[in-house]
Amino acid sequence: MRSHWVLLLLVGCSTLVAGELRQTGRTFDCTLERVVDGDTIIVKEVIFHKIRLIDVWAPELKANGEAAKLELIELLKDVKIQVTLPVVDSTPGKTQTFDRIAGYIYINGECLNDTLGVKYPRPAGKKKPILGK
Repeated sequence: MRSHWVLLLLVGCSTLVAGELRQTGRTFDCTLERVVDGDTIIVKEVIFHKIRLIDVWAPELKANGEAAKLELIELLKDVKIQVTLPVVDSTPGKTQTFDRIAGYIYINGECLNDTLGVKYPRPAGKKKPILGK
């Protein structure tokens, strides 16, 4: 019974980042390899990761999304990047959309997802992805 309580406490842990409660996950420093579009980047840690910014709904490139991509390139130019992959079902980075891992991107301690999420909110009628599915 005691081991169940420890597991419950670990799964329920979270951190306060940029004034908001975020799930604890795997966090790592990395370098930008390239910007794919306005809400997806490829970063290099030891291996490459394709990261989909959680709660950012920038237009796709084929739908006039080039400006969003260029903005993201400028925001990530010559800065240290930190990525946090939320814990889902006790596994950091399990959340995937297509061939991307959903994550939070931090530059200079600020969550870029918060900034871009306001500019590119989820379109009306579009369901928020269920983490871990």
